[in-house]
Amino acid sequence: MDLLFLIIIFAAIMIIMHFKRPFYEAVAGGLLLSVILYRIPPAEILSRTAALVTNKTNLYLILAMYFVMYLQQEMARRDLINKSVDDLNGVISNRRINTALAPTMVGMLPSSTSAFICADIIKRQTEGYLDPDTKAALTSWFKHAPESFLPTYSNTILFAGLAGISISSVTLASLPMFFLQLGIVYALYLRKIPKEPISRSERGKGESLRSLLFHMLPIIGTVFIILAFDLHVAFATPIMIAVCALVYRFKPADMLVMAKDAFQIKQLANTVLVLLLKEFIDYSGILGKIPDMVTKLPIPAFLAFGLIYLVGGFTGFSTGIIALVTPVAFAAVPRAGLPLMLLYMAMQHAASLLSPIHICLVFAAEGCNSNMGGLLRKTVIPCLAYIIGGFIWYYVLGAII
Repeated sequence: MDLLFLIIIFAAIMIIMHFKRPFYEAVAGGLLLSVILYRIPPAEILSRTAALVTNKTNLYLILAMYFVMYLQQEMARRDLINKSVDDLNGVISNRRINTALAPTMVGMLPSSTSAFICADIIKRQTEGYLDPDTKAALTSWFKHAPESFLPTYSNTILFAGLAGISISSVTLASLPMFFLQLGIVYALYLRKIPKEPISRSERGKGESLRSLLFHMLPIIGTVFIILAFDLHVAFATPIMIAVCALVYRFKPADMLVMAKDAFQIKQLANTVLVLLLKEFIDYSGILGKIPDMVTKLPIPAFLAFGLIYLVGGFTGFSTGIIALVTPVAFAAVPRAGLPLMLLYMAMQHAASLLSPIHICLVFAAEGCNSNMGGLLRKTVIPCLAYIIGGFIWYYVLGAII
């Protein structure tokens, strides 16, 4: 019954969003249903809510969101996004390729609110050629593309550690899947926009590249600080904010205004509600029951475990599923190794891009004046193609190594 209740909760969220209601209303409906269906006592509701707002991980997440929004304010005030795209046109004179590369570079910043920066790029590059739903889908797709191969994401690190595979091997072997992601949406959507760049730079490629690095300093610098000093994004971004204040010559009055404008209560509220919904679903204990349910299905073991990772990605419990299932899966599946891990990573990644409670998707939709329903419709086919590609790479890589 717990699994049926989970399906009902997610269906209710999707139905509410279908009627174009705000995301927080849809999640609030899911919260109410979870309390009723799982019969969560008032004391447990208060306890989990209190734990949510005092949990260090959640506090870091909220701080990171705020500081990334602050970085976005700095970039907007100096028009750095448009200048960066113009610079990229001087380095690579292909509008389609740059439409993919620019938001993917921004996606290297591990924060949900970087989706707004990606949305600004996509809107500028595709204006007049793609509808808002497609723009939102591309924003989400490119923003999350680095997660499929960069070793800076906690899920990748956890996955590799539990599977006993070196992170460098995972990174290199993931590159074909990363390029597959770009190729899928290029074939489906990017071919609808012209190859010719919006503006042609009169500067040489070297000068354009130097200018690009200067204008992308907030993103490149933050990623560098995170990697070089092993800092959480919540601590790396304030350092970069201070650096950008000096480099781009912001006045103290400007800093105060940006501090106020970066406080987006709607985005913060949406995030808190999603985290609370996860807490309420976790109370049901369904996370621990799913592996036993799925492995009883009359299908091969490797595929049964793959379905569990799909469920984990779709329900927003990716980290929990990885921690719970990976040791069991790699002990139970014959010849489990790097190919199997990459397959499971692909399945979970694709499922997460279709999750109705994935907060990045909410921000991508808002940034492109779309809605979750429209974004998800445009993302389904690319996700299916990506999973099929994951199976092909699983067999190819398995034959090679």
